Amino acid sequence: MMRLTDFVLAGGLFAGLSVFPAQAANIVTATYTGTITSGTGCPSAFACTQLDGSSFKLVFNYDPTTAGFQRDTPNYSHAFGGGSLGTVPIISESFSINGGTALNFSNFDSGAIFSFNDEFESSLGHSSSFTISTPQLFFAEKADAQITSLSNTSIPLSLTSPFTYTVQAGDTSSGSIRYQTTDFNGFFELVFADLSPTSLTVTVAESSLAAVPEPSTWAMMILGFCGLGFMTYRRKSKPALMGG
Repeated sequence: MMRLTDFVLAGGLFAGLSVFPAQAANIVTATYTGTITSGTGCPSAFACTQLDGSSFKLVFNYDPTTAGFQRDTPNYSHAFGGGSLGTVPIISESFSINGGTALNFSNFDSGAIFSFNDEFESSLGHSSSFTISTPQLFFAEKADAQITSLSNTSIPLSLTSPFTYTVQAGDTSSGSIRYQTTDFNGFFELVFADLSPTSLTVTVAESSLAAVPEPSTWAMMILGFCGLGFMTYRRKSKPALMGG
């Protein structure tokens, strides 16, 4: 028959074996598609082409909850980071032309997501930039895109709400990308383009972090295992004591 101390020690074991649930972060993806109104692409110093009329896809992956600066009002939402304002909310982005190989970027100097919505119009925009300079390489990148509906409020104010929006007559949209790498061996690559987005799709994917016991949980686990060992030892030794 188990005594009260047995129940207490067993309770410590089960409490120690429990861990806090995994933390979840919502990774938001905003995909702009449309047409390049004017631009130049140079995959090498001797092969430049005009990009006017080409199709593009610009993708931002971000988590606005990590931004160093956040502001929400009844009609305006903004998440910004960089420099003294702390963490940049944009995690990565990619840009592709005519369905070709995408340029991928990360580690931003600054980045922002903003949304506006009132009874007359709604809009959503993204921007990012970074510059890396070393003795061997100079790299500069800037990308931004925005769609504004002047006739309805179909674009939600929330920076994390999933939706799809197609530009309609009377709407405005704009964007640009400036990308350039140069090394001191004479090689460079660049894309300078002005963008006219025609659609925007926002999706949200939950990314769970593995559950890790906190220090208090480890302490309860140790107590529980010690209690289990003590109960086992006492059961083994009790018949011998009784037999004596």
